[in-house]
Amino acid sequence: MRKRTATSLPARHSRDARRAHDPVATRKALMLAATDLFASRGFDGASVDEIATASGVNKALINYHFGGKAGLYAAILRQVFEGVSGDLQSIRESDAAADVRLRAVIRLIGEGIDSHPGLPQMVLREVLSGGEHLDDATLPHFLAIFGVVRSIVEEGMKSGVFRKVNPFATHLGLIGSLMFFFSTEKFRRNRIASLPIGFEQPLPADYLSHIEELMVRGLAAEPRRARTRR
Repeated sequence: MRKRTATSLPARHSRDARRAHDPVATRKALMLAATDLFASRGFDGASVDEIATASGVNKALINYHFGGKAGLYAAILRQVFEGVSGDLQSIRESDAAADVRLRAVIRLIGEGIDSHPGLPQMVLREVLSGGEHLDDATLPHFLAIFGVVRSIVEEGMKSGVFRKVNPFATHLGLIGSLMFFFSTEKFRRNRIASLPIGFEQPLPADYLSHIEELMVRGLAAEPRRARTRR
């Protein structure tokens, strides 16, 4: 029997060997693969074996780097929300007018969602489950988005830029619109694109511009009418 050499080992083994010496690449591969599986199957439906196979990483490394599937799930959400919440705070603290800051928030959130395929479905599944797998360390970053939107809307009402509205309802309308658009991208591409609907589907950048105008113009305070002299 011919002795198997290192060069004849299966490709997966060689990938594992390389990644064992590159923890950053290992974590990235696991998080990318897990995001897709969590998005399509949910936390309970995505197994450790499937995540390991999809990422080309030994499943023992899931425990080593994340402490298990729950830790991997939390790390994915935390990575996204920590980055977004930090940038949102910068927008919140700027001296720009409320409508300008709200546009910046919409653009930041939308581009953040668009750059993480699978995340919208993953977050929607988490929300629908009642936040069952949202750990205490991630929750504050998750809620920070609402805090920034509320703050900007309230300041806009006080300064007269925005009319009187419910900040929480405004937040739900904004986030709900963005999450629905990005979470249905695959459905639109696979099923709706072939239908004779008579118009082209909007690109992400075009949709973000649409939501910016819709929100800012919808919140705008009505101009004061000049009093007529009797």
